[in-house]
Amino acid sequence: MASLLRSLALVCAAVVAATAAPGCSSNDANLGGNGRQECAQFNWRNPTDGFVVCPGAPGCACGAGEVCCADPQGQTLGNPRCTGLSACPTYAFSCDGPEDCPSSQVCCAFGNENAGGAECREEKDCFFSSKEIKTCRAETDCDGLESCVPADPGAYFEGVMARCSL
Repeated sequence: MASLLRSLALVCAAVVAATAAPGCSSNDANLGGNGRQECAQFNWRNPTDGFVVCPGAPGCACGAGEVCCADPQGQTLGNPRCTGLSACPTYAFSCDGPEDCPSSQVCCAFGNENAGGAECREEKDCFFSSKEIKTCRAETDCDGLESCVPADPGAYFEGVMARCSL
């Protein structure tokens, strides 16, 4: 996730990249928005119940029944928009944290250079590899061996999404 946002595998690396130092503190709640000053009202530590953050889309959020759809652009994502899942052929994010999923599931970011996104899955189906990453809002969302770290600086989801990382 050297820049997860470097392409979801790069994308996963693009989605929730996080090479930030582990062990972030509760003071992280004041680190909102991303490097492009979009979505300053959102923060990776604060749940987004009922919507998915979508940097660059109008209002920076997609409502119920919509996904944040973005296209690969070099080492990051671009052309963000809120749309139905079937209308998104590239990266579709239907969740941005555990609050968007049923209690028995996790928000799993996944992908490769061409397609991916994030969706709710059973935890056993999110393998925590470089291509499948469990998203988080707090240390308690991770397994105890991992820490909840924010997306890398410059990443598409910088400041608004985080992942569990060793």
